[in-house]
Amino acid sequence: MHMPRFVPAVALALFAAAVLTGAAKDDKPKAIDKKAVEALKPLRDLVGDWRGVGLPRRGSTDGAWQEKAEWSYTFDEKATALTFNATTAKYFSKGRIEPGEKAGTFVFVGTLPDGKKTERFTGSLDDRGALVVENPKADDGRPDRIMFRIVAQGDRLVVLLTRKSGSTNARLAQVGYTREGSNFGGTGTANECVVTGGESSRTVTYKGKSYYVCCKGCADYFAENAEEVIAEYEAKKAKEKKDAKEKG
Repeated sequence: MHMPRFVPAVALALFAAAVLTGAAKDDKPKAIDKKAVEALKPLRDLVGDWRGVGLPRRGSTDGAWQEKAEWSYTFDEKATALTFNATTAKYFSKGRIEPGEKAGTFVFVGTLPDGKKTERFTGSLDDRGALVVENPKADDGRPDRIMFRIVAQGDRLVVLLTRKSGSTNARLAQVGYTREGSNFGGTGTANECVVTGGESSRTVTYKGKSYYVCCKGCADYFAENAEEVIAEYEAKKAKEKKDAKEKG
C-alpha cells in the first residue's frame, strides 16, 4: 500500500507547529529573581538616564570627554541585573552588575568600547555606600579598581577609575554624571516602581490604570507579567498599611 502524498506535508506542518510551540515556551520571560532584586536594592538609584563628563585629571579639562549612560534593570536568561549602555564612552560602552556568590558582594562585567572584549570586577559596598570593585588581572593602562558612588540625594553619580601604582591607587579618570531631568534643591514625593520598589519617573498603563516603573527593563517585564506584578504589589502595599496601622 502506498502512503498518500499529503502525509509528508501534514507531518511537516505538525513538526513546524511543535517547534513553534516549543519556541513560544522557551520565549516565556524568566521570573524575577526576588533575592537578586533585594541584593541589588542598595544600587537601585543607578537606574535612570545620565549625562556625564569624564576628566582624566582633577581640576583640568585636558582630555575631557562627554558621554551619556542609561541604567536599567534586566531580567533575562543570564540573571537579574542592573545594566547600562553608554554613548561615546572611553572605558566601557556597556556593563552589568549582578549579586556575587557571597552575600554582600557584587560582580561588574564591563564591555570595552570595541564591543568585543569584557572585563570582570568583584567587590562590595564601602562604609559610604559606594560600590568598589576590583580586577587584579587588568591589562596595562586599564583600571583595576572602579568606584560607583551616588551623591546629591540620587541626582549625581560619580565613577572613579584607578590603577594601583605602588602603595596608592593612581587616578585614570573620573566621570561625573548628572541625572537627566534632575532638579537640585527640588522637593516632592518619589513615585514607587511597581516591579522593584525603586524611585520612578515613567508610567505604564494596564486596563486603564497607570503604574510607575523605574526603567525600560521593568516596563518590559510589567508588559509581559502585568497581572502577577500588580497582585504582588497590591499585596505588599496592603501589608505595609496593616503594619503601619498596628504600629500606630
